This record gives sequence, structure tokens and C-alpha cells, in this order.
Amino acid sequence: MAQEAPGKIAHELRRGELARTGDLPFGRYFGTTDATALWLVLLRDHAAATGSRALLRELAAPMRRALAWMQGARSPDGFLREPASRSGQGLWNTSWKDSDDSIHDGQGRLASGAVAVVEIQGYVAAALDACADMESWLGADGAPLALEAAALRESIDGRFWDEAMGLHAVALAEDGRRLDAATSNPGHLLWAGALSPDRAARVARRMMRPDLWSGWGLRTLSTRSPRYQPLSYHNGSVWPHDTGLFAAGLARYGLPEAATARRALLDMAAVQPALQLPELLSGYARGGPVPPPAYLEPCRPQAWAAALVWAALG
Repeated sequence: MAQEAPGKIAHELRRGELARTGDLPFGRYFGTTDATALWLVLLRDHAAATGSRALLRELAAPMRRALAWMQGARSPDGFLREPASRSGQGLWNTSWKDSDDSIHDGQGRLASGAVAVVEIQGYVAAALDACADMESWLGADGAPLALEAAALRESIDGRFWDEAMGLHAVALAEDGRRLDAATSNPGHLLWAGALSPDRAARVARRMMRPDLWSGWGLRTLSTRSPRYQPLSYHNGSVWPHDTGLFAAGLARYGLPEAATARRALLDMAAVQPALQLPELLSGYARGGPVPPPAYLEPCRPQAWAAALVWAALG
């Protein structure tokens, strides 16, 4: 299937008529740049939470194949890049913001070529740390992976930070240029533990400004961007899971903004039908309609929206 590779974790598995006819991205589809790193973090977290190494021992070989894919897919600059171009009938962008128009610069110019999306690099650093832990639990030497993770964290902050924005760029273009759109993506770096405490505090303060913080949660894109549209899929809407990862990251760093983000998630859920958080909401500022208008035909309920409420509260 498109973009399938040994060790790479699939984007999704669907069954039904479109899957049987081979219409991508239905069926078994591998068009994702971040799922492998996230799977590695999940496997480590399962072992840590349960105190059991049984599943880890069972999946040790797949874990190492996933790590090998992730390391092998990184470009010479150390970043894991997505193509930002359509692969067959698949998705254009293969980060979590997988709509065609989600990755662009501050002037609204769409990305092209192989781009390094900022939160994916944080996921990779977290996955390297996770693999270092898992290798040590399996009796191997995890220290080289921990050093690799530390070097990547330093590179993320050095290459993506944009002092004029006071925030990390959403991505690096193929030529290394920063795509300087102010987005919610850097919030995931806090969840991944990819920033120093001082930098994390600066990111938190910047993301709580009214152009990104709607009062219900983080907008995917600043209201100052020429591409901002509060009812878009990834250019100004509010995704509960996106805000939840930010909230969990704020808590990880012990930042005071965590209380505000957690409260917003609970308030967002409280005004939804049957208390079910949808996939995404509009990016209109709080103080308008209650509940805020939802995106047209969102998934409701959405598993990762519900799960991130609990993760943020934990």
C-alpha cells in the first residue's frame, strides 16, 4: 500500500466498500509521519503505567523495527520530514494537520517539498527517550538513544524558534527556511518534554494571547494569519485533543497556565450535547454563542478528544 515500509505504523485501517475497491486513503493506509513515534511512546508508557514488562518483551522486535524505521527516515539535518505533496491518492500532509492547506508560512503561502513539521520532531525526541527506557528495561544499553534525543531537542529549539514571533515556526521548508505561521503546533513540544523550562514558559505565555487562545481552547492558527478561518478544518478551528496535549504539557512543566487550559477543556465538554466533545469546534472567541458552533459534520464523540481531557486532568 502507499507509503508502507517495514517498521512503520499505519495511519488507519478501514473496512467497507471503498476499502475493498482499493480507494486510498481507505483500507490499510500508511500515509503518516508521526504515528510510529507516538506508538513507541505509548508502548513505553504502557510498561511504565502497568509495571509489567510482558507486553514490551512480546513486542521488543516490532519496537526495534519501528525505531529503525524512524531513525532511517530522518533527513541529514536530523529531522523527520513529510512530503507536503500528494502521494498517489493519499493525503497531502501527513502530520496530524493533514488537510491540504494546513502547512504554510506567515503570509499564507503553502508549503511544498519535504517539510519538517515542528511537533513531529518533538514526538521523535520523546520516542527516542522512550526507546532508551525500554532498551534499559530489556537489559540493553539505552544511553546512546538518550543522547540522540538530547541532541534533537537542542536542534528543535535552535532551528524552529522564531524570536520575532516569540514562538516556534510550524515547520521548516525543504531549504531550511522557517514557515513562520503562528499555530497551535508548538504546544505539543511541551507534552513531548522537548523544551527547556524557560522556553516552555515563553511558549505558554505566547500561546495564551488572544490570537491563539479562544477562551475555549487553542486555535489551530492565529487570527492574524491571512488564512485564518474559524470554521476551517486546521486554519483557526479549536481541536479538544490539541488543547489537551497543550494542557498536559503545561502541567508537565508546572506552569500556571495549566489550570486555565484544563478549565477550558471541562467547560468545552460541559456545553456539548450529552457532554460529548466533538472532533473540533469553531475558533470564535468565547463570549459568543454557547455552545460554540461546531465544524460541519465533525466526528462526535471522538476518542482522542475524550481521552485528552483525562490526560490533561491527570
